[in-house]
Amino acid sequence: MVPRRCGCGAGRRGVLTGLGASALGLAVPGRAPAEVPASLDELFDTFYGLNQPEAVRFPRRRLEKVFSVLLMRSGYASLDALDFFPVDRFQVQFWKLRASQQEAYNNLYDPLKMTVGDLADPLYFDFISFSQWATVDRCIRDAQAEFDEPCETCGGDEVVIRHIVRPEGYGDPSVLAQAFEDEVGGRVYRGLRDGFNETQFGAPKAPGKGAGAEGVRAAVAGLVGVMAKNGFCISTTVEVVPPDRMTEPGAAMQLLVRCQGPSMLWGISALDFRRSMVVNRYDALTVGAMLREGGWDASYKYRRTDAFTEALWTLK
Repeated sequence: MVPRRCGCGAGRRGVLTGLGASALGLAVPGRAPAEVPASLDELFDTFYGLNQPEAVRFPRRRLEKVFSVLLMRSGYASLDALDFFPVDRFQVQFWKLRASQQEAYNNLYDPLKMTVGDLADPLYFDFISFSQWATVDRCIRDAQAEFDEPCETCGGDEVVIRHIVRPEGYGDPSVLAQAFEDEVGGRVYRGLRDGFNETQFGAPKAPGKGAGAEGVRAAVAGLVGVMAKNGFCISTTVEVVPPDRMTEPGAAMQLLVRCQGPSMLWGISALDFRRSMVVNRYDALTVGAMLREGGWDASYKYRRTDAFTEALWTLK
């Protein structure tokens, strides 16, 4: 059978609504993508699998299921929205990467065992989120200017092919990486503010420039508080840096945001170790999206320890 070209003109926006359990990192017995020839990427995965960061040595909170799905799906939706890599090829690479890393990750946490497919399990979420973002990093480095992919929303039994052209401006991988992180942050923030999968989270609206330091602090605290309530971390603190201690002259204000025991604490270390161009700093990415929506020129410096993450925000 010869595949026909897609003429629906619908773009790729419907693809993510049809992603099944395997695409979200859930266990699907007996299913695996077609074999792909061995490559340098697989050799690198073997190396990284044998040289992983230390395990997180304290219990973390279980995530609310719908919240964890929002985080994962925001990654897939962002890949889809930016039109730089075929979704079907991404799924193959994602499956292969997580398969290459799973045994080493299990050994790292032994005798603790993650529950494969349970996105609420912090051990599993940390691993599967890392795997998603490590795969996205690889796709950004191999971004395609044009490509064909199957249309999953065109209906019927016939295979339909859609031709995709990457938007202008994303030829530089570093620009594309920043666009991906911004897109993820925006999607997570909108989901927390407006609702996702018939769930209302109650995140605050973006604070404008007239909100003042305390108003901005309260909004940021409310946002990360919603994330903590849904299992993202054990606790959060948000502080306004006193003017005499600010490190950026001319800034309107600085905020220090700390998340104790976040759900991706191991993963961000593993991505940094791989020198990934994108890192799943969900806390910073989501706060950044809210501040940008409020009209702030916001930047941050991020650090992690073996117990918490901390972002120093500068607002202008």
